[in-house]
Amino acid sequence: MLRTDEHQCNNTSLCDSIPATKAITVEPYHEATPEFNPDRGTQMAQSLAHKG
Repeated sequence: MLRTDEHQCNNTSLCDSIPATKAITVEPYHEATPEFNPDRGTQMAQSLAHKG
């Protein structure tokens, strides 16, 4: 059982193929700083334009 766990941990390609591990570190940063997210900024600008 330990051998299979070690094999999975050492398989870096398997870890890289999981986007959740990268998203965990990226999403909160964009949530805290929306100005760094161009897509979000565009949506905010469009919503303000509609209200104005």
